[in-house]
Amino acid sequence: MEKEIFLGKAGTKGEFFLKLENVINKPDYRVHKLVDRKGRKAMFYNYKGDDFEVGDCILIKATIAEHRSYKDEPFSYLNRVTVIENKGTKDKT
Repeated sequence: MEKEIFLGKAGTKGEFFLKLENVINKPDYRVHKLVDRKGRKAMFYNYKGDDFEVGDCILIKATIAEHRSYKDEPFSYLNRVTVIENKGTKDKT
């Protein structure tokens, strides 16, 4: 069986549990880069809901808008992102 490289099919709406790996700050926007437990990558620009920091695990509701690749690394581009819950990190008490 082939390894799944995307969170799901483009157009799929659902809830996703992801860990924030990095935030790239640009003058007009921020790029949030995330990964799930299976190592699948995702990214989004804007979101609604609570704030979170690099290293935090979050539960979000989103739509997989499309599949993209950057430097030969595939990822799911998410939109309509709403943070349902910030679970924090293992280190936070």
